[in-house]
Amino acid sequence: MNDCNLAPNHHLSPECVELIVSGGMPLENERVCFLHWNECLECREKLLREMPTAGFYLSTPLNGTVEICSVVGAATSLYFACLESRVVAATFTMKNLRKLLHPHFSISADSESSDFKTNISEQVAKWLNVGCPLNRLRINPAFIGTGFLLRVLFWTWLIPFGQIVTYEDIARWMKKPGASRAVGRALHNNPLPIFIPCHRVIGKDGNLTGFSAGLSLKKQLLRLEGHRTE
Repeated sequence: MNDCNLAPNHHLSPECVELIVSGGMPLENERVCFLHWNECLECREKLLREMPTAGFYLSTPLNGTVEICSVVGAATSLYFACLESRVVAATFTMKNLRKLLHPHFSISADSESSDFKTNISEQVAKWLNVGCPLNRLRINPAFIGTGFLLRVLFWTWLIPFGQIVTYEDIARWMKKPGASRAVGRALHNNPLPIFIPCHRVIGKDGNLTGFSAGLSLKKQLLRLEGHRTE
């Protein structure tokens, strides 16, 4: 980890960027790196170049056979679909997940769980029930339809566990400082809540706005990560 230059005033090394995007960096170290790239255009450009490796690209086929997973938590239940070791979609009801997947994807009838599916399910269960950090996972961008949404979701995906940012922050990272409302509308269409943690984005005045599953749930999810909400 010495090559990662973890002091907030140091630029991110290639090793640091790789660890952040892969989800392999310890949380405390990632938070230090976040304090830097939040303010550093040069390091945000380094992260942006890794978008395709993380699954954030537009040319992806809407077909295949997915595995569906369901996890019951204290605050809510989460239902999500996996395809080839990437998460495709997530919703808070099975009905909505099936509606989103149909008619684009077939659903596997295999009762056996893959190691990938089992690992994610265990992580999500710990996050929903006791607030354990969820590892950053690569995604399948099947339901991300525009370049603007792609970038909004990429930057949201990079917000570390326990951090809160504003819609204005994400607009600034995108070099579109006047686009905070558009960022909010884009996050309303997030096809992978929790995995792309849009609950960590709030209004500049501290208001909890823009969560498609409702503000009550957004409050509960933030409390899981240690935030006090009114």
